[in-house]
Amino acid sequence: MQPQNSIFDPILLVLIVVPLVLLATILPSIRVLAENERGVIFRLGRALPTAKGPGIVFIIPFVDQLFVVNIAPQHLEIPIRQNLTAYVTIQIFDPHRYVMNIKDVKDVIRHFVLSNLTGDPRECEEDIFYKLKENLEEYGVRVLNFKLTPINQ
Repeated sequence: MQPQNSIFDPILLVLIVVPLVLLATILPSIRVLAENERGVIFRLGRALPTAKGPGIVFIIPFVDQLFVVNIAPQHLEIPIRQNLTAYVTIQIFDPHRYVMNIKDVKDVIRHFVLSNLTGDPRECEEDIFYKLKENLEEYGVRVLNFKLTPINQ
């Protein structure tokens, strides 16, 4: 009498479980970044020196953390005060510096405008634009357009 093959045969179980575990760890480590995206990888809490992408990016599961940054121009509407809104167009040109220094670009712009707003917004607009442009450059953000608009209630 021949021994009966069971589904719980150890060799068969290993042949099924090992590839599934490998697949489950390899698939999340492959990311595809679009043309307008760059990825900053943090390995064990330290940022790698250069941004990755576009294309296929490999990360080490449980070791790397990927932050994806959109480098296409972004149009932002930022409420400054109850009756004043800023319309800003920005483009991130250095994803590494951006991720390392700025958590919320809208909040940074709002605080900058409030601290530099003296008097009539229309008179201060150009001055604020050039100061904002100069200050955000060091954080990897290029300010392309800036407009302060009062809201009539």
